[in-house]
This record gives sequence, structure tokens and C-alpha cells, in this order.
Amino acid sequence: MLLLLLACTGTTADTATLTGTCTAQVLIGFYDDDTCTPGTEVNELTFDLSQACHAWSRSTGAGGTRDNSVTRLQCYADRVCYTQHVETAACDSTSPTDKETRTDACLQEPTGEDLWSLILSGTEDCPVAPDDFACPVSGTGEGTGGLAVCDMP
Repeated sequence: MLLLLLACTGTTADTATLTGTCTAQVLIGFYDDDTCTPGTEVNELTFDLSQACHAWSRSTGAGGTRDNSVTRLQCYADRVCYTQHVETAACDSTSPTDKETRTDACLQEPTGEDLWSLILSGTEDCPVAPDDFACPVSGTGEGTGGLAVCDMP
């Protein structure tokens, strides 16, 4: 799966208010094993960080589809943090999940499913994360609610 995020430029990680616009494109590969070998992605998605809520549908096999949406996207030079809402296109689920994907590590979904992610490109213009910063990561249904556009800590 490839995930394309649009990220904020013109910001610094230690500012609470954004000063730039959301224009960078971050390409993320999703894989069915922990090697995250480029070229073996299992799907493709495009995210637009300038939207308070970005939604998409994916095929579930057998002719069905499943809605998903994300909000609270944060882009840093080595990672992207976000909150995913499953089975809704409106970022309004009662069970959001906080997630992270990185440029330097193949990470398994926090839900434990057989899906891993790795940023392939596009975070170069995002700010460096503050020292000791960690993306919020949660179990299914234990994530952060609410909407935020180009959210920065």
C-alpha cells in the first residue's frame, strides 16, 4: 500500500502555531511483511494534509468497500504521526487509533495485523522532531479524538 501525505512546510517543530502551508507530498509504502521492500507495496493511497479530515474507501475483496479517514497529521523529517478512523469517512468514529510511520524503520500496525509501513520519500521539507519526541501511538479505539489540520505539538 502506498500512502501519499501532504505535509506542512515553513514551520518549526517547537512552534505551537503553524506559519506555512500544507504542500509537501509524503509517500508511504504499506507491506504484508516486516521487510518493507520498496516495490512490494500492497496498496496505494493519497492523503491531503490540508484537509481537516481526509477520507478514502478501499476494497475488502468480495466486491465490498471499507471507509477510512485520518486527521491530526503531523509531519517531521523522519516520521509522520496521525489518527485513523475506520469504517467512517468523517473522522468521527468512537474508536480512533493513533499511529506512526517512519523513514528509518519498518513499523507494524499497532492493531497487530499483518501490515507494516515505511516512508519512502517526501518528509525532507518537514521540520526535525524535537529531542525525545514520540508520536502518540495507541491500541485500537484508544486514540485521540477531534480534528486538527497540520497539527504540531
